[in-house]
Amino acid sequence: MRKTFVILTVSITFAVVLFCAWHFHFFPFKAPYVRIPVKFSSTQTPYTEIEIEKEKYYLIVDLGSDAELGIKTKTLEKINKTLIGQAYWSDVKNTEYESLKYQIPKVKMGKVQINNAKAHDGYTDESVHIWGKERTADDPISGSIGIKLLGMSRHLLLDFNHSVFFLLRSRESLKYLHKKGYLLENFVEVPFDGANHRIIFFADTKVGQKRFLLDTGASHSFIKPTFMTEEERTAMSDQIVTITLPELVIGGLNFGEIDLYAYDFSDKFAEFDGVLGMDFCRKHVIYLDFNEKKALISP
Repeated sequence: MRKTFVILTVSITFAVVLFCAWHFHFFPFKAPYVRIPVKFSSTQTPYTEIEIEKEKYYLIVDLGSDAELGIKTKTLEKINKTLIGQAYWSDVKNTEYESLKYQIPKVKMGKVQINNAKAHDGYTDESVHIWGKERTADDPISGSIGIKLLGMSRHLLLDFNHSVFFLLRSRESLKYLHKKGYLLENFVEVPFDGANHRIIFFADTKVGQKRFLLDTGASHSFIKPTFMTEEERTAMSDQIVTITLPELVIGGLNFGEIDLYAYDFSDKFAEFDGVLGMDFCRKHVIYLDFNEKKALISP
């Protein structure tokens, strides 16, 4: 265990939405998949381009958010939309929020058109900066895309090491990506808990079996310090405590040593013990099958 100082962000949310409206999407004709390029913010979280009413906006790709879209209020003011209700959510610090919920007629992401997407305002309040500086003013971020839209095709492949992710029409679409060098037969297949619009893996570690949330909106990986002594937890009050685990075993595959930052999440997030953030996601290609609740992860 060691202490250090870094810039960390995490944007896990627990949301309750009133008066939701259904949305649907259109894939390009006969296309087995859609390739979506990403760039990285100053905190190393991925963001991508969307188009609304012929205007381009940049949103964080955030599997830790169970919303569809979270958009800054000033940006939403420019967009044609319909008020459909309210949204309530809380962050990892147990701060509670309330905002208006809107329906946006058309949103384009790559070659996919999404009809009747739901967006709440107040994105800047949703992103929690646990330690260090916030994103720089140079970041062109207008909001975030949550798991409800990222998982809309029910098949998602993440390859952030090559600055891209794919929306797939079906699991059969993987054979087309095989031709592009994605040799998924070498990946480990693991189930995940998909309750409450979350992706949670069970992992064996030196501190026991732990449940890790996959969160692309988190700059780093975290763990709840429930196994630490009171003295060690007290030391966290003004510094970042780093815990190095020599092994992280998921689905029988040892992913090796991993550094985790200790953080006490709100009790509302009791379903997981830690977070696998972008430090993990940039090292591994990850395919997610939301129908079967199974993942394929590269070694």
